[in-house]
Amino acid sequence: MIFDVKHLSKNTQSLLGDVLLHCAVALLVVLLFSYGLLTFKIRLQTQQVKVVDNSAASTNVIQEKEDEKKVATYQKKIEQYKGLFAEHTAIVALFDFVEKNTLPSVWFSNFDFSGSANTMTLSGEAETMEVLSRQVQVFEQAQYISATNILNSEFDPSGKVRFILGFSFKDNVFTYAHEQQ
Repeated sequence: MIFDVKHLSKNTQSLLGDVLLHCAVALLVVLLFSYGLLTFKIRLQTQQVKVVDNSAASTNVIQEKEDEKKVATYQKKIEQYKGLFAEHTAIVALFDFVEKNTLPSVWFSNFDFSGSANTMTLSGEAETMEVLSRQVQVFEQAQYISATNILNSEFDPSGKVRFILGFSFKDNVFTYAHEQQ
């Protein structure tokens, strides 16, 4: 059955037209209201996303600043250690020097070093005065010593010689010490 509007009365046609018009207007209002509501919700969501992004960015900035502070602290510590190492005198190299230049029948019991004065004092014992004399000669021939002095020497009851030697080093002794490491 096909709906034929021609056979309906004018009142019916007018009523049908009014109903269709009202339905169309109602549908249009609902569509406009839905569009406005969705547009409003999209704006709210966009604002919330911006707030979250801004807070995440500020958190990242705060974290970056904390990391930069840590790095700066570590850099300061590294610079302090560099300064310490630059001023460090390699005493180990001096021990090596003494060990390599000590005669077999001589031994040392005390060691005193002054880096600021470039001096060293060694206390020890030798078998004889002749051995002590040779030991002094060995140290005098070393290229890093500018002066060697016997500060004290005496015989102990067993016949051995106890002594104290003083050394003055040339200025390049510390260059030597750093090159050896």
